[in-house]
Amino acid sequence: MSPATFTSLELAAQERELQLSGFGHEDAIALGMSLVELARERELPVAIGVDIGDHRVFRGSMPGTCGDHDRWLDRKFAAVRRFDRCSLELELRTRVQPDYVGDRGLDAAAIALVGGAFPLRIAGVAVGVAGVAGLDSADDHALTVEALTAFIGKP
Repeated sequence: MSPATFTSLELAAQERELQLSGFGHEDAIALGMSLVELARERELPVAIGVDIGDHRVFRGSMPGTCGDHDRWLDRKFAAVRRFDRCSLELELRTRVQPDYVGDRGLDAAAIALVGGAFPLRIAGVAVGVAGVAGLDSADDHALTVEALTAFIGKP
């Protein structure tokens, strides 16, 4: 799946619609396990993470991953925290404005503007990040959104 499969309008709609009513440690673990189960069923080589604020509550790595996947996950999560947008939206934005990060004086090595990390929000307020790394960016995004959609109970 290509990042161009998604539009900025679709991504913004996902962010608006996928809101949580509450989110604690048990929720983060449950969401992380949902991602593990999807990855296990599909035999996907992904690293998985769910954070509350900047606290790493859940981490998991499926067969076929390595430490590089963990570092990609950290960099994607840093992008979501910094810009308060899903990382795939940030990737699309940099295609239009290549210096999007550099223009803000940020360390591009610490932030990855590629899909797979999604903000967790309660009533529009960021409370954490969930995501995966290991597939192409659009597939990482789609897997994360699929698990979050099921977790929230959206149709």
